[in-house]
This record gives sequence, structure tokens and C-alpha cells, in this order.
Amino acid sequence: MKILPIKPLSQMDKAKNLIHIIEQNSNRQKQLPDYDRKVELIGKEYTVREVRSLYKFIKMQADKLLKK
Repeated sequence: MKILPIKPLSQMDKAKNLIHIIEQNSNRQKQLPDYDRKVELIGKEYTVREVRSLYKFIKMQADKLLKK
């Protein structure tokens, strides 16, 4: 089996890769969740921000209990 040598990227290829990464990053920022959106959980209405904070609090308390 012959292994081909690795060629360094040209300046054009580096620029194309950078543009591609910037475009992907801008798409991710557009997909951030709306933290003020209302969701229904266990028969009550909460915002996404409240659900996240509840999850973090419950997880932290569970970790404390499991360490004992």
C-alpha cells in the first residue's frame, strides 16, 4: 500500500475553509433557542429559561445527594 505525501494547503484553500467555518458559525447563531418562549411542562407553563434553571438546580441537588 502506497501512502501519498500530504500537501500543504494553498492560500486559496485556507481562505475557502475559513469562509466555510464563518458561514457555519453564523448559521449556528441563528439557531439559538428563544429563551423567552413558553413551554408546557407537567401541566404548567414555563419559559425555556425557567426550565433550564430548574434543570440545573435539580441536577446540582442530585449530585450533592449522590456524593453523600
